[in-house]
Amino acid sequence: MVAEVCQIHDISRGGSCFASTIAFTKGSILNVELKTPFLNNSVLLEGVVIDNVVKIKDVIYSIHIQWVGLSE
Repeated sequence: MVAEVCQIHDISRGGSCFASTIAFTKGSILNVELKTPFLNNSVLLEGVVIDNVVKIKDVIYSIHIQWVGLSE
């Protein structure tokens, strides 16, 4: 298991985009623990990597994931 603290650029009902120092490969399943000062508890989400854009080679990647298994 790899733990990474990331900065979210965009989040929606369909998925999210975030900056990472890890180049997650397309198709990887990620377990995301979303923490926000507006909620007392963390929100646990699962997503599949649909894109990985190199921002600075070997340093920063823009990871795009699509949520899977969401309930209403």
